[in-house]
Amino acid sequence: MVITYKYNTVTLSSAQTLEGVVNEINTNDGVSHKAVQLRTALNETRGQLEKIHRNALEMYKQEVEDLKAEFSRADFLAKTRTQEAESVKTQMSDLQKRYQDGMKAQDDYISQLHVKFNDLQRYAVSTEEKYFFSLVIGVKLNMAVCGYRVKHINHLKPQVSYSIACL
Repeated sequence: MVITYKYNTVTLSSAQTLEGVVNEINTNDGVSHKAVQLRTALNETRGQLEKIHRNALEMYKQEVEDLKAEFSRADFLAKTRTQEAESVKTQMSDLQKRYQDGMKAQDDYISQLHVKFNDLQRYAVSTEEKYFFSLVIGVKLNMAVCGYRVKHINHLKPQVSYSIACL
């Protein structure tokens, strides 16, 4: 089939076979007018398709720009959250260090209190011993004044000495 365009007229010659069916096109039956309309329709359709493609391309470009903006916002938020996480980690490590320092200070204070308690305990025991020995000496002196012999006094047990001294 040969199509020749000449001043918006179409001249068709020969026959076309399509799946075993022979179609003959007669140029005298208004086909040239239909071909012009078909060409116009094809041009309009091509223009519409190009417009659709341009619009789709613009939509895709806009979508890409929107996605880039959204990505930059998400990236900024991620960086912000990362910085916040680092800040929280730093605060947590500072708190943990302060807690450990506080626990060490408490342990040191408790240790100092134990040392002071032991010193006071020794002082109290030594004071009790001094008081006891001074009582024993007082009892012995009192018994010696009452006429007991010192040798006899030295062999008495403390409870017996105390009961005699209280008489």
